[in-house]
Amino acid sequence: MSSAKANVEPVIPDFEVKTLQLRYWGLRLYPAENLGVEIWASATIIEIKKAIQAIPNYDEEVDYIKELLETLKAKRLEEEKKKLEREEKRIAEEREVKRILEEKEMENAFQLKKLQLELENKSRPSETVPMAKPKLEMRHLMRKFDPKEGDISLYFVLFERQARRVEIYEDL
Repeated sequence: MSSAKANVEPVIPDFEVKTLQLRYWGLRLYPAENLGVEIWASATIIEIKKAIQAIPNYDEEVDYIKELLETLKAKRLEEEKKKLEREEKRIAEEREVKRILEEKEMENAFQLKKLQLELENKSRPSETVPMAKPKLEMRHLMRKFDPKEGDISLYFVLFERQARRVEIYEDL
């Protein structure tokens, strides 16, 4: 049964054979008819080729078609080249934008880190570096002791309070 199917050729209408033959050549028009060559729907590719080559000005037509094909090829190559250049330009622009964004991101991260360090330094100055106290003299903070009017024990109590207020340490 399978051998019977192998021997049977498909039946293709005449107009489809002509279309198939022309599609083989990659053309959608009927070039043989345009050249004034009469072809039959059942003609093979070799018969069509021989009929076209039998045209009196075949060489001129071939040269014209070659020039036409070369022109089409050159246009296609130029379009592909332009398309490739546009694609390369787009990729280069995307890379540049990405690089600029990365630079900005790095700069922002640097500024953020810098601000964090500044904030830490401002919040810790009492821990790391003792603040320099202005020099104070006790004679400017307290009145002179008058032995006729004052009590010495009261004067010492006031002296201790003033010393604590201005943070004069006992070991001094």
